[in-house]
Amino acid sequence: MQTPATTVLLVEDNEHFRTALAELLSEHGYAVTVAESAEEGLEKLRASRFNLVLTDQQLPGQTGAGMLQEARAAGLLADTGVRILTGHQNPVGTEGWKVLKKPIPSDELLREMALAAATQGTG
Repeated sequence: MQTPATTVLLVEDNEHFRTALAELLSEHGYAVTVAESAEEGLEKLRASRFNLVLTDQQLPGQTGAGMLQEARAAGLLADTGVRILTGHQNPVGTEGWKVLKKPIPSDELLREMALAAATQGTG
Protein backbone atom coordinates (compact mmCIF):
# COMPACT_ATOMS: atom_id res chain seq x y z
CA MET A 1 0.00 0.00 0.00
CA GLN A 2 1.43 3.37 -1.04
CA THR A 3 1.50 6.15 1.52
CA PRO A 4 0.03 9.51 0.53
CA ALA A 5 2.46 12.18 -0.62
CA THR A 6 3.58 14.83 1.83
CA THR A 7 1.64 17.99 1.01
CA VAL A 8 3.50 21.28 0.69
CA LEU A 9 2.20 24.82 0.40
CA LEU A 10 4.86 26.80 -1.46
CA VAL A 11 4.46 30.58 -1.16
CA GLU A 12 6.84 32.44 -3.49
CA ASP A 13 6.21 35.57 -5.57
CA ASN A 14 9.09 35.08 -8.01
CA GLU A 15 7.60 33.02 -10.85
CA HIS A 16 10.89 31.48 -12.00
CA PHE A 17 11.96 30.46 -8.48
CA ARG A 18 8.43 29.26 -7.62
CA THR A 19 8.33 27.04 -10.71
CA ALA A 20 11.83 25.64 -10.08
CA LEU A 21 11.05 24.88 -6.42
CA ALA A 22 7.69 23.29 -7.26
CA GLU A 23 9.31 21.07 -9.89
CA LEU A 24 12.14 20.04 -7.55
CA LEU A 25 9.75 19.14 -4.73
CA SER A 26 7.33 17.35 -7.07
CA GLU A 27 10.18 15.29 -8.57
CA HIS A 28 11.00 14.14 -5.03
CA GLY A 29 7.47 12.96 -4.23
CA TYR A 30 5.92 16.03 -2.60
CA ALA A 31 2.40 17.12 -3.56
CA VAL A 32 2.91 20.86 -4.09
CA THR A 33 0.32 23.63 -4.03
CA VAL A 34 1.60 27.08 -4.95
CA ALA A 35 0.63 30.59 -3.89
CA GLU A 36 2.08 33.86 -5.22
CA SER A 37 1.42 36.05 -2.16
CA ALA A 38 0.88 35.90 1.59
CA GLU A 39 -2.81 36.66 1.03
CA GLU A 40 -3.17 33.73 -1.37
CA GLY A 41 -1.14 31.53 1.00
CA LEU A 42 -3.55 32.30 3.84
CA GLU A 43 -6.52 31.52 1.59
CA LYS A 44 -5.03 28.13 0.73
CA LEU A 45 -4.23 27.42 4.40
CA ARG A 46 -7.84 28.22 5.32
CA ALA A 47 -9.11 25.88 2.58
CA SER A 48 -6.76 22.90 3.12
CA ARG A 49 -4.37 21.36 5.59
CA PHE A 50 -0.74 20.91 4.56
CA ASN A 51 2.06 18.83 6.06
CA LEU A 52 4.59 21.55 5.25
CA VAL A 53 4.72 25.25 4.40
CA LEU A 54 7.72 26.67 2.54
CA THR A 55 7.47 30.44 2.16
CA ASP A 56 9.58 33.28 0.94
CA GLN A 57 10.02 36.05 3.52
CA GLN A 58 9.68 39.00 1.12
CA LEU A 59 6.20 38.80 -0.36
CA PRO A 60 3.85 41.42 -1.77
CA GLY A 61 1.71 43.00 0.94
CA GLN A 62 2.94 40.97 3.90
CA THR A 63 6.05 39.03 4.88
CA GLY A 64 6.16 35.26 4.98
CA ALA A 65 6.66 35.41 8.75
CA GLY A 66 3.66 37.72 9.08
CA MET A 67 1.56 35.26 7.09
CA LEU A 68 2.75 32.40 9.30
CA GLN A 69 2.00 34.33 12.50
CA GLU A 70 -1.51 35.06 11.27
CA ALA A 71 -1.99 31.42 10.27
CA ARG A 72 -0.69 30.20 13.62
CA ALA A 73 -3.03 32.57 15.52
CA ALA A 74 -5.95 31.19 13.48
CA GLY A 75 -4.97 27.58 14.29
CA LEU A 76 -4.03 26.80 10.69
CA LEU A 77 -0.54 25.42 11.37
CA ALA A 78 -1.27 22.60 13.81
CA ASP A 79 0.97 19.65 12.91
CA THR A 80 2.55 21.63 10.07
CA GLY A 81 6.29 21.88 9.47
CA VAL A 82 7.44 25.35 8.41
CA ARG A 83 10.47 26.78 6.63
CA ILE A 84 11.09 30.41 5.55
CA LEU A 85 13.36 31.25 2.61
CA THR A 86 15.17 34.59 2.44
CA GLY A 87 18.09 36.26 0.77
CA HIS A 88 18.45 38.74 3.65
CA GLN A 89 21.13 38.31 6.30
CA ASN A 90 18.98 39.45 9.25
CA PRO A 91 15.33 39.07 8.28
CA VAL A 92 13.03 40.93 10.65
CA GLY A 93 10.16 39.05 12.27
CA THR A 94 11.44 35.53 11.68
CA GLU A 95 12.31 34.78 15.29
CA GLY A 96 11.01 31.35 16.27
CA TRP A 97 10.87 30.08 12.68
CA LYS A 98 13.45 27.97 10.84
CA VAL A 99 15.01 30.28 8.23
CA LEU A 100 16.86 29.04 5.14
CA LYS A 101 19.17 31.39 3.26
CA LYS A 102 18.91 31.88 -0.50
CA PRO A 103 20.49 30.70 -2.63
CA ILE A 104 20.10 27.24 -1.17
CA PRO A 105 21.50 24.11 -2.82
CA SER A 106 18.82 21.61 -3.86
CA ASP A 107 20.18 18.84 -1.65
CA GLU A 108 20.12 21.12 1.40
CA LEU A 109 16.55 22.23 0.68
CA LEU A 110 15.41 18.62 0.28
CA ARG A 111 17.15 17.69 3.54
CA GLU A 112 15.36 20.56 5.32
CA MET A 113 12.01 19.54 3.85
CA ALA A 114 12.51 15.96 5.03
CA LEU A 115 13.44 17.24 8.48
CA ALA A 116 10.39 19.52 8.56
CA ALA A 117 8.17 16.58 7.56
CA ALA A 118 9.69 14.44 10.32
CA THR A 119 9.10 17.15 12.93
CA GLN A 120 5.64 18.35 11.88
CA GLY A 121 3.87 20.34 14.52
CA THR A 122 6.87 22.42 15.46
CA GLY A 123 5.85 25.26 13.11
